[in-house]
Amino acid sequence: MEMQIMPEVPGIIAGIVWMHPATWKVIEKANRAYGSHEESSILEAVYTKLINAFSSFKIPRTVELFNASRTEKREIFPVLSRFTLGDVEFEVLEGLGGHLVGQIYLYSPAHGLLFIADTVMNFASFTDERRAYNSLAVNLVTSVNVDSRIASDERKALLSLAIESDRAPALTDRRCLICGGHGAISILEEGGRHTYGSIRHYLPSNRSSDILKK
Repeated sequence: MEMQIMPEVPGIIAGIVWMHPATWKVIEKANRAYGSHEESSILEAVYTKLINAFSSFKIPRTVELFNASRTEKREIFPVLSRFTLGDVEFEVLEGLGGHLVGQIYLYSPAHGLLFIADTVMNFASFTDERRAYNSLAVNLVTSVNVDSRIASDERKALLSLAIESDRAPALTDRRCLICGGHGAISILEEGGRHTYGSIRHYLPSNRSSDILKK
């Protein structure tokens, strides 16, 4: 592992953050397309600066970088590291650069937990407002992925992991929970993704008394 420390400048957050080396470069260059065939696209660079400004993005002060030269694999994904949170062991899987270069996934085979960031999302659980918001990225940069072909391969492999996990003896009375970066938690049923449990949509604070339940 390698440590990176940012100089003392405004907008820094405290604490140690673990990330892929390429993610660090995305932050340094303020370009979400770093390392992909879209890297030279001015639209990607402008979009990155816009979303950083809109979200009040904070740069981590101290960063630990995963070793990106591991040979062990889970499905098509290199296993960068493992860590235990409580009694749950996770594998850190390296994405192949479909949505973003440097994206990672977290997978616990024994507990049936799969955190897949923006590679697979539960669009059916979105409100109309969220669907409209998510369309901004497509309208601004034509695709949310820096390589849609690779993103499709990653999506298929991640869902294959969920199927494999569902069949594991350890999950005889449970299902693999697919946790995307947006939308509700999903499980696989009848060949498709279905929302796990009920959904509660929290509206803006000035309408907080109106909570939509589905």
